This record gives sequence, C-alpha cells and structure tokens, in this order.
Amino acid sequence: MAGRMKRNGEGRRRGRALPRFFTPEEADKLLAQVNPKSVTGRRNLCALVVMRWAGLRVSEVTNLRVSDLDLKERRLFVRRGKGAKDRTLYLDEETAKALAEWLAYRKRPRSEFVFPTVQTGRRGAGESRAGGRLTTRYLQEVVTRLGQRAGLPPEKCHPHALRHTFATSELQRGVPLHQLQADLGHADLATTAVYLHVMDAERQESANGRRGLSANDGGDTGEEASAILAALGWRRQADGSWLPPGRQRR
Repeated sequence: MAGRMKRNGEGRRRGRALPRFFTPEEADKLLAQVNPKSVTGRRNLCALVVMRWAGLRVSEVTNLRVSDLDLKERRLFVRRGKGAKDRTLYLDEETAKALAEWLAYRKRPRSEFVFPTVQTGRRGAGESRAGGRLTTRYLQEVVTRLGQRAGLPPEKCHPHALRHTFATSELQRGVPLHQLQADLGHADLATTAVYLHVMDAERQESANGRRGLSANDGGDTGEEASAILAALGWRRQADGSWLPPGRQRR
C-alpha cells in the first residue's frame, strides 16, 4: 500500500513514497457524506467532484474562477498551477453538469471564484468573508470530517487523495501516461509514472490475498512500473522507495 515519505534520522528525504488514494467505492462513500441541502454543502460537494473527476489540486480548486470555465465545450482552464503553468482540462459530461448546476444555483454572493465563501462569522475556517476565496485548509478539514463520518482510514483523508484517485482511475481505464501527465500538470513524466507502481502494488496485494500467498510466493511484482521508473532515471533503494533523478542517497 502507499505510504508516507520516508526520511532519515536527520529528517531529510530518502525517496518518494507511493501516493495514497481512495478506491472508487471509498471515494463514493466520502462524497455521499456531504449534505447537499445547504449552500455550503452543494458548494463543497461540487468542489470535491472536481478534484475526484478532473484531478485538480486543492489550491487549483480554491483559485478556480468563473472565467476559467467553458462548460459549453466542457473545458476547464487551470491558470498558473504548480510551477506557474497553465493547462486545459476536458471534463466528462457529469462533472461539467455538476459545475453548471452549481453556478446556476449560487446566487449570492457575487464572486469571481467558482467556489466562494458564502457565510460570515466563526462557522467554518476560510468562511470569514462572503464572496472571497476559500482556503485550502478549509477543504482539508472538510475531507477529514467527511472521511471520519464515512469510517475511512484517516491517513487517506486528504484532498490530494481525490486527485490520486482520479489518476489511478484514468490509468485503469487505459488513458496513456503522457495524456495523464498533461491532465495532472506534471512537469516530469516520472512523477506520473509513479501511479503505475501504485497500481502494480495494489494488484500484487490483491493477488496475494486471493490464495493466501506471501509476497515471495509469486504473482505480480511491479516489473512494468519499475522498468518505466528506471528508464526515466529513478533509482530504487534497499528499503523499496524510489529516488528521483539527481537526488543523492542518504
């Protein structure tokens, strides 16, 4: 399974751990905890849907503006994402519909942001000024709270897990790695290739559980993902973590 970033005794990174993600069933269960009867509930649900089905980073969701949407063409423009890079995403019909319904539903406050703050007072971090930009911390707290209600593993309950879920789902349905790289806004293909290794690790665990096999009794050992990472210059360390190109072993 995916784990945290491994560090040495001095706190420095030793390699990149595999990202955590929800299974499709877990993601559905998480989203089902949102109460869509309130304006904040509708807003939060739509924001989570965009992370789950478009792979946006939480900061990209909070910065998303109405002018960044072309729902007639089902396009979403990410302005100055990570690394100050722009990219275009093509939405599936249901995600575009969710965004259109949310924009039609929200009347006040008027705001340039797709997911603005909608209430004042102490209730809800990031909600101190109506019409402003949500904080990433607010959405992090929303996912943590919903995950607790759904009984999901707490280590998974972070907005980035929804982005990771999108990535693994896309690979599972056959989306080419370079296309997923563009959708996620990764500068390095090796960053995207890590998701292949996540999938292989999950498949090995599933296969081992099928007939009570141990990890050394055969089955898929992740050769495909390992070969891709190695070809891209990554180095595997003794503890199983992967070291990106140019980073020194500790």
